[in-house]
Formats: sequence, C-alpha cells, structure tokens
Amino acid sequence: MDIDKKEHLTPELFKIWLHHFYTTVDENFIGEKAEQIKTQALSIATIMQIKIIQQNE
Repeated sequence: MDIDKKEHLTPELFKIWLHHFYTTVDENFIGEKAEQIKTQALSIATIMQIKIIQQNE
C-alpha cells in the first residue's frame, strides 16, 4: 500500500508482473506445484488490487 501511495500500481502493471512471473515459472518449473504458485500469485495480485481500490475510495 505504501508503494501505491508513491507510484500508483495500475492494473496494467499487475498484468506485466504476472506475465513475467508466469514466464519465469514456466521456464524453470513444471508440475502441480508450479501451477499452484501461479494460482497463488494471481490471488495475491487480485487481493492487492482490491485493497488499492478500497484505499483510494
């Protein structure tokens, strides 16, 4: 939340971050755990975006 106050974290930035994260996972790992970590990253990004929206209301 502190970072968003300094530099607004837009939905586009989250998409870029997730793309890089997924690419890195896919290049280095395979299997169920790799898929789980990608799902967890999406959940974290979603929660962060919701909290940013709530904070800015």
